[in-house]
Amino acid sequence: MAIHLARRIWTTLEPLHDVVYFGAGVKEAGVALGLRGFWQTYFAFRAAPMGAVSAGTVSATFAGFHPATVGKAVGETGAGERGAADQPGRHGAELSRVRSVRTGVACYRR
Repeated sequence: MAIHLARRIWTTLEPLHDVVYFGAGVKEAGVALGLRGFWQTYFAFRAAPMGAVSAGTVSATFAGFHPATVGKAVGETGAGERGAADQPGRHGAELSRVRSVRTGVACYRR
């Protein structure tokens, strides 16, 4: 049975997503900016391209997260502001992590 195109695209691109948000040093980079832990770092860095946005905007944009989870993290971070504050450093770290990924090798197995 042939693998659907959407699944092939996902399996190709998912490792890049994994290293950018879940790779070594990501949480530490957020903590260095004053964020507390994984969720604040995740939402601040992921929302950074949108600038300062509300928890409602983040919840609507990144569907799949419970609004209370988003509200707890975003309400304390000012989503996007802190992640955007260190965009050059963050992009440099992301680029080095992406370059370390070998094609077809995910950071974790589901």
